[in-house]
Parts: sequence; structure tokens; C-alpha cells
Amino acid sequence: MSKEPIKINKITEPVCNLYSPSEKYLGKIRSYLQLNDVRIQIMNLKLDGYYVVWDNDYKISIDKYGNMSEWPKGFYDLGENQLWILCCMG
Repeated sequence: MSKEPIKINKITEPVCNLYSPSEKYLGKIRSYLQLNDVRIQIMNLKLDGYYVVWDNDYKISIDKYGNMSEWPKGFYDLGENQLWILCCMG
């Protein structure tokens, strides 16, 4: 029996912590979809001052339009990187 060349890899997404404007810890964001959901809620309610902390170093603000103050390398970018490989390297 030959070994199958394809396998399902275990892929772990980054985890960041969400904080309110009063610096109250609101919980962990465990996926890109959860992050976007939080950003949409902030945008819809026109809230300001929310932020996430990622990798214990990066404090990333989310403005009232759902925009992030920065997007560090490795921060929920695996999907885009994979699509780039499919589009540009194939």
C-alpha cells in the first residue's frame, strides 16, 4: 500500500485579546471570522476605543469604522498568504 502524498495539516490561528475603551478584558478572539465580526459590530455601533492585544506586544486599535491601526505580519494573514500562493505561484 502506498503512502498518500496529501495530508490534512493542523493549522492554528493566532489568538488575541479584546479590550473595551475602559481597558476591560472582553475575551479571546480565536479566528479571523471572529475578528471581523467584532470589527463589524464596532462599525455598526460607531464605537471607538476598542483594541486587541496580540502576541503580548502589539496593541492594535479598532476605530469606529472597523479599521485596524496596524496589521502585523503573522496576524490573521495565513489565508491571504495561502491565496497568494494559489494565485501567483501556480
